[in-house]
Amino acid sequence: SENLTEQLAICLRKSNESEGRLAAIVTSLFVIQLGETSDELYTKFRDAIMPILRDESKSSILRKHFAKAIGIICFIACEDISMTVELMKALETIFSRSYLNGDGISPILNHDLQDLHTAALSSWCLLVSTMPNNLAHELVRM
Repeated sequence: SENLTEQLAICLRKSNESEGRLAAIVTSLFVIQLGETSDELYTKFRDAIMPILRDESKSSILRKHFAKAIGIICFIACEDISMTVELMKALETIFSRSYLNGDGISPILNHDLQDLHTAALSSWCLLVSTMPNNLAHELVRM
């Protein structure tokens, strides 16, 4: 499983868009099938996924798949609440671009960006379900 983990991390880092989308799906399925909590496993995949997820020059479609994957991976594999909260803040940075502008007007976003924001929000919601009540309330109010 270590060799497969390494290969998946490489695929996530160095693939083109279509390969990256498939790598995100396969990585999610791999972690689901493995079904074990391991901060080390989560960290390995997080370190491969997050630079691309944050890179606005990358395709929104690829980033959408990475947002879904990292949410699933964190939900299953991560035990450290502080790492989960850190990921949730990164996801919020993405979907907060859909918030109303200061003048109360909705931003104009293309369909692919809307899908990315939806995926980031969906992963955020999955992760907030793992939080203790007091922390969940605090995160929702932020």
